[in-house]
Amino acid sequence: MQLRNNTICSITLLFFSIIFASQSVDAQKIRSRSKVLESLTTKAGVLKLIRIDDYDIGETNWVVLLNGRMLYRTQDDVFGSVRLHTVFKGLASRDAVLMQETFNPGGPSQFRIINLPAKGQATVTERFGVLEPIITQDMKQITFSFAGKPGVKPDTWIYQNGVLTKQ
Repeated sequence: MQLRNNTICSITLLFFSIIFASQSVDAQKIRSRSKVLESLTTKAGVLKLIRIDDYDIGETNWVVLLNGRMLYRTQDDVFGSVRLHTVFKGLASRDAVLMQETFNPGGPSQFRIINLPAKGQATVTERFGVLEPIITQDMKQITFSFAGKPGVKPDTWIYQNGVLTKQ
């Protein structure tokens, strides 16, 4: 009976060793395919933009980390590029970062704001705008104007106190 219990324990230990070893190899593959493209210090901590290439399926994903924790990740989207477009400092109790997502190289871009309060939960807005914005900032708000067709009023978005609204 003792020999049988020892054999079962040995087989179980071998099984878990194989599983943990394979997970470690997968984690190493992911790390070797990722690259930190941008890193900056904000009121909320260190923000990093990481590109992850999955050569097996021909897809590139992007991850934004804040103090080592995932804040945002592209999901099943194929992006030409993602970059941290503009950093806004000087807001009362927060920093904000305008993130640009371009789907096709040379194609139009859309944007998200990464809201980084000194205290509280960091958030990422939904996509907004198209093309390059005209940006104005004062101590209370940031205004984004996206030019439309000639003769058409531009889309205007206001970011204030961590909230983005269309005007």
